[in-house]
Amino acid sequence: MSVAVLLVSLIGAGGELGVLDGDRWSIERNGRRERVDNVTIEATTDQVVVVVRRRFGIDHAAIRSTTGKWPKRVILRFEEFPALEGLRIGAGSRSAATFLNGGQDKSDGPVVLKDTTAKPGAPAGKVVIPMVRKKGGIEVQIPAELIPRSERESLSLQWVDFYRR
Repeated sequence: MSVAVLLVSLIGAGGELGVLDGDRWSIERNGRRERVDNVTIEATTDQVVVVVRRRFGIDHAAIRSTTGKWPKRVILRFEEFPALEGLRIGAGSRSAATFLNGGQDKSDGPVVLKDTTAKPGAPAGKVVIPMVRKKGGIEVQIPAELIPRSERESLSLQWVDFYRR
């Protein structure tokens, strides 16, 4: 297996967005590609890991594969997050929301899978979004139902840091 590690390096204040491996991945905010200094991507041929470094409050990003191809395994790693008050993951017309509070070590119960293209009155689907507290943060496995299916779809992420004074 060839491990061509791709690292999207986001340089600190005043830096430019740098993407390796032929511009395969882009990070977007507010519908356009821009510098996002707290989100990076680490990719191999088998998986993509989106690393989010902690900032207090509410934040979001969209990850896009410029080729439209995604591996079967997509992981979110929230570094230095004690908990997540909210996490919304979306791709195309599909989305789901979950959380991991300070007293939980993991969360793997089913949550509602919304699809805006479903017929009115159709029963909502269910999806499991495994979340595990690991040393230094939280790791989330993106279920297949929420992995983008084409180059027109991005992986949409919105999170709320669990912070109380």
